[in-house]
Amino acid sequence: TQNIPVSVEEINLNSDPQISEPNFNHFDRSKYKFDLGQLRLDHMNEEEKTAISQLVTKYSDIFHQEGTPLSFTNNVKHIIRTTDEIPVYAKNYRFPEVHLEELDKQMEELLQQGIVRNSESPWNAPIWIVPKKKDSSGKQKFRVVVDYRKLNSKTIEDKYPLPQVSELLDKLGRCQYFSTIDLKSGFHQIEMDPESIAKTAFSTPTRHLEWTRVPFGLRNAPSTFQRVMDNILRGIANEYCCVYLDDIIVFSTSLQEHINRLEAVFKRLRAANLKIQLDKTDF
Repeated sequence: TQNIPVSVEEINLNSDPQISEPNFNHFDRSKYKFDLGQLRLDHMNEEEKTAISQLVTKYSDIFHQEGTPLSFTNNVKHIIRTTDEIPVYAKNYRFPEVHLEELDKQMEELLQQGIVRNSESPWNAPIWIVPKKKDSSGKQKFRVVVDYRKLNSKTIEDKYPLPQVSELLDKLGRCQYFSTIDLKSGFHQIEMDPESIAKTAFSTPTRHLEWTRVPFGLRNAPSTFQRVMDNILRGIANEYCCVYLDDIIVFSTSLQEHINRLEAVFKRLRAANLKIQLDKTDF
């Protein structure tokens, strides 16, 4: 019998070829101004407000601006390893017509950013659309969900450990300053390996598409992302920051120490070309 590899989804830390470069030329970045108004500062004193505002402004390039393409880190690729290479084809679900316009809009945005592309893959997973929380204007938001259960059933499990929440909380006991950094659509900032892209194929009522970035719903996506973040923050993770998937918690005992530690994390994220979602980040 053929031996099945232990590692199921691997990261290649020094990969050069890029799969799908977002069309940055399509966007005029001069139209997008960095908005400090997204910072939540009401709970801070004046010294804290000034220090955080200055730090965020200094590293404004690592905060994703809505309307611009989402970049990706160049030093990893996500590989899906399955027990065999026989394509999995799952029939599409019946889709409510009332959601077709929203679905087409979201797919068009992903296509423009190079996060998905048109596919001729024999693999297929069905999709569904689920409601999210309403936005600040009261408008209902929706999330497109790809049902990868059949693909996941033949994906070999990645055993990379995820942190225990209780262990993370134990590290915060004596600290007075905390920041929670949220990465923008974290999985979408990691490329798919070219040989695995076809396995991610899915269909809408009018299109057959595949992901060039890591989609949500893959069996081993959390393990791969955790491994990436642990590598990026190696040497400072667990000393003064904790990583749980696309959330980074930075903790300190004084304001100046906290600013220094935040800056160290920002430098690592900048070097890895990872972007933060400012309106979901709390300082």
